[in-house]
Amino acid sequence: MYKLIIVDDEKNAREGIRQLLKWENFDIEVVDMCFSASEGIQSAMKYKPDIIITDIKMQNVDGLTMIEEILKHIKCEVIIISGYASFEYAQRAINISVAQYLLKPVSRTDLEVAVLKCIMNIQHNTRSNLVEKIGKNEYMLDMLINEDISTEGLIDFKDYYLYIMKSKADFVSDFDEKMKIYEKVNKGIGDVYTLFINRKELMLITADKIKSFDSLKAELSKAFCVGFAYGNHNMKFSEVYFNARTALNSTIREKNFIQEYCDTVTHYISEYYNDVYNNIIMMLESNDIDTAKIEIRRSYMHFRQEKIVFSDITVWTEKLLSGIQDIINKNNHLTQYVENLIQELNDKLNNKDNFNFSVRDLLVDLCDFCLCR
Repeated sequence: MYKLIIVDDEKNAREGIRQLLKWENFDIEVVDMCFSASEGIQSAMKYKPDIIITDIKMQNVDGLTMIEEILKHIKCEVIIISGYASFEYAQRAINISVAQYLLKPVSRTDLEVAVLKCIMNIQHNTRSNLVEKIGKNEYMLDMLINEDISTEGLIDFKDYYLYIMKSKADFVSDFDEKMKIYEKVNKGIGDVYTLFINRKELMLITADKIKSFDSLKAELSKAFCVGFAYGNHNMKFSEVYFNARTALNSTIREKNFIQEYCDTVTHYISEYYNDVYNNIIMMLESNDIDTAKIEIRRSYMHFRQEKIVFSDITVWTEKLLSGIQDIINKNNHLTQYVENLIQELNDKLNNKDNFNFSVRDLLVDLCDFCLCR
């Protein structure tokens, strides 16, 4: 719900505003009613309201001075109610970005229109902020996974916990769904780094352990399981991610809801990379080409870090190549150029001396021909 504070030094005026509308119909809760500007400032610092309705003429400090001080610290919508049709007041209100200026006596219709405008402004600003946040988070995910670096300078926490949530059903189907998930995560857990790995997997990065997922379960209305691991600025992100993924696989295998990574959690390499293979194929089939490329690069990074034996890498690469070929054939994109890429890749797979991690780049190139137009 949106939070509203009413400020007026006349009790009858405060009560009149509170009773003029059925605030719950607008998804608004009146969290406080203040009799002075100084009390209004204290209340705003405490409740961080979405909307403030205030009179101008009050004892000691006027309403506009109060709003100027509040807006230095928090962002909110403001409705000014005044008994004075003063140009000076109106000009000051405009200068501090107060768009709603009503004259007493206020009618129900005028107040309702002003409140609806405030809500529209809040929703517009929220959407703009979410779009920016999603873009930053996706850029950060790309940096962390592809560059094999630590989180230093990229997130605000020196110590953190990385959670991977996996759902049987899609978390997101389009950009609007992403925005809704961000809102629900922030409502259910708080302000965290939220990163979409693919449509069925969501990554959260938090400063502290999440004490309970109950509220998030209720918000998302989806069944999911969770694996998580501790990390810090001194660790490579890929290592923390691998640990969280290992914990997630343990959760799935044991049919639990959540598992934290620890030394006793067994590394099931084959299971881990089978899961990665399925994710990549799912991404390619759903035209999520860029994310599939990221996942392929990250997989070969782990091969190198974990010193996976050549034969296992070869088997996995052959399996992935076969899956990619099936998608290319289904979409009728098997050109001579594609055949040459496949032949080059097979040559490297058949000759250990020629095999190197350039096979990763060939697989990435082939992903472009999986696009279903």
